[in-house]
Amino acid sequence: MIIEARNICLRTWEEKDLPGLFALYNDYSSLHLWSEDRNIENYKDFQERFLRRQKNRYGLFLVVEKKNTKQIIGFSYNYLDNLVDKISYLCICINPQEMRKGYGLEAAFQMLQLLFQFYGYRKIYIEIFAYNHSMLKLMQQINLHEEGRLKEFHYWQGKYWDKLIFAMQQQEFTTLEKKYKHFFPIKRHDTK
Repeated sequence: MIIEARNICLRTWEEKDLPGLFALYNDYSSLHLWSEDRNIENYKDFQERFLRRQKNRYGLFLVVEKKNTKQIIGFSYNYLDNLVDKISYLCICINPQEMRKGYGLEAAFQMLQLLFQFYGYRKIYIEIFAYNHSMLKLMQQINLHEEGRLKEFHYWQGKYWDKLIFAMQQQEFTTLEKKYKHFFPIKRHDTK
């Protein structure tokens, strides 16, 4: 699957992407922004764990690459799918050197559109640590609202921080899509 927007593409990961994903997963300068697990792994352990998670945890895992260079700048996946209640969680990770350029907004919009319209979820959750100001700003931009707060959940830089749980309903996305559709023309291609 390939999803094209204005500046980025999201596409199904391939085995050749593993070294780039390994670098992102083990970037200690940004790991605290998107993962509760802050253990640095060697490549073999990462590969085994990634493949295990691909099979057991991730619903859909897509790499994010710059459209003009095909350089991998991040990834996005959904997890904790509940097909009975039609809910899922979403994670977006963008390389810190590529943050604040709109790539996270494009990736979030594309993934939300895919999960709501193609997969038929009725509600998507995103968990964010309170110190992740870039993602908090993104949540405001795309009108996700805070539904929960786990107090002093995550230890980082000498302090315990809250984990915030944001959510969006499918009908809320329809309103968002009308607002942003002209900014992010999306083309989806299925690949074999």
